[in-house]
Amino acid sequence: MNGADIDVVDTLDELSRQTVTAWLQSAPSHGLRKTRLRVVAAFLRWLHAAEPALGLLAVTGAEVDHYCAALAGGLAGGQGVSRPLANATVTRKRAILTSLYAFAWRSGALRTSQRAAKAAEDSNSGTSGGFTRDERRLLRRGIARLAADGRSTEAAAVALLEATGACVDVLATVAPQDFRLVADGDREHLVIVIHTSHDDFVAYPVPSAVHSLVRALCHGRPAAEPILRRDNSKAIDQEWVSTALIQAAIAGGLPEQQAICLDPRMLRLHTPNG
Repeated sequence: MNGADIDVVDTLDELSRQTVTAWLQSAPSHGLRKTRLRVVAAFLRWLHAAEPALGLLAVTGAEVDHYCAALAGGLAGGQGVSRPLANATVTRKRAILTSLYAFAWRSGALRTSQRAAKAAEDSNSGTSGGFTRDERRLLRRGIARLAADGRSTEAAAVALLEATGACVDVLATVAPQDFRLVADGDREHLVIVIHTSHDDFVAYPVPSAVHSLVRALCHGRPAAEPILRRDNSKAIDQEWVSTALIQAAIAGGLPEQQAICLDPRMLRLHTPNG
């Protein structure tokens, strides 16, 4: 790894440094760790110049937006980019930074006391999983937008997460054989059958908006083959689902500073498989 990039991370306060280090170590490959380090070090250099008093864990979506806008327009001042970057490159860098803040939320490093208090209040008033009705509405809108952008796997994963509250390990095993058509008079409803931690099965209705996505993902697959796979054909994991959830929320209109605090476990309406 680049020694200069490591030195930048080492200048962080203890909590931020430990969080970044743990996030880097959670990457499944050496190549991804190098990419993450390079992206976060470049962001820190920009942050130190643009907002010298702002700590890494105090960053909001506004700063990430400003940084990505600077990348798209070309950074000046010797900060590592001399020309505008392609939109796809900026999107990848944003996704990596989003991954960092999602990890910080899951590890407890990101201070979200106001959101936690709001989630507790919502829970006490009958809103399940720390999501308000408005947040769920925006999330569903974002799912539709991901699907419209051709990101059918991410859209289906978030839709099934929102519909079932299943843990990521269960979502990763969902296969064509887990879907059923249930007759209701002259209509048929698509349901997904989830195996719970209590050695039982629970059926949940699949949102009508994603029926076509689910059917397309199931088409031509063996009955027991998982339908949710990353671009490299590997199984989805907590980080992948977290990133998809955050991106769906942002696409639906949830403010980014709220969206980066979302975690799949906040949608645990029920308790399928733990």
